[in-house]
Amino acid sequence: MLGLTDTHNVAFKLKSLDLKYIIYHMINIAIVDDEPEFASLLENSLLEYFQEERLKKEVPFHIDVYPSAILFLEKCSGYNIIFMDIDLPIINGLTASKELREKNENAILIYCTNYARFAIDGYQYNASDYLVKPVNKQHLKMTMDKAVESIESMKKSSITISVDKSKKIVKLDDIEFVEVKGKLLYFHLTKNRVFVERRALKEVSQELDGARFVRCNHCYLVNVDYVKEFDEDNVVLTSGAILAMSRNKKKEFQEKVAVYLGSRFLV
Repeated sequence: MLGLTDTHNVAFKLKSLDLKYIIYHMINIAIVDDEPEFASLLENSLLEYFQEERLKKEVPFHIDVYPSAILFLEKCSGYNIIFMDIDLPIINGLTASKELREKNENAILIYCTNYARFAIDGYQYNASDYLVKPVNKQHLKMTMDKAVESIESMKKSSITISVDKSKKIVKLDDIEFVEVKGKLLYFHLTKNRVFVERRALKEVSQELDGARFVRCNHCYLVNVDYVKEFDEDNVVLTSGAILAMSRNKKKEFQEKVAVYLGSRFLV
């Protein structure tokens, strides 16, 4: 019988991989289903899938199983792939999906259901696919191939930020600028969102697009896509934010902005 959460973690069994590789490529999966037998079968099928994938390349992954949406929603923000049963007690899968999207916009959501027609309503919550019980392994493989490819593509154009003991995957397109305050980084995002993380700006700079993100002084790393105008003293963003321009960074900033903007018009 499943407990509150059953966990399967193979990340640290991949001894040939270094920690940075594991953290960057880790795929976190949640199975939310109140049928222990089905949840166990799905988990084992996923284990088989990743074992087969290891013949091609090492893919670190982590699987958690939740017997209810209530338990899942407490920790839903850190998952990359979510297998959601629709017919759940107390809070059904569709209601849970709505709350999920408020906390985790980017997760790949896959419905598991006895009746395909029930999954149609779930597409309003940006579901990627659905699986009809019992799960066909070939269909599962096709679904997982698509999901893993999507995650890898997303990670190349995103950054992972630690927020309140959870991991947030943030698209680079959504970052307007990064601000340094002491030992903390403030990620200023679109829609007036701000995430705070204890981390060095130098480390983050290496993960961001070096052509698009440019320093205008030692405190700010700016996404050039959001620059409205700048002069010798300030950089004005499309959001209205005004960032001070450092005398030492002015020339480098101007040159990088010119190169980046110019490259966008090259054929």
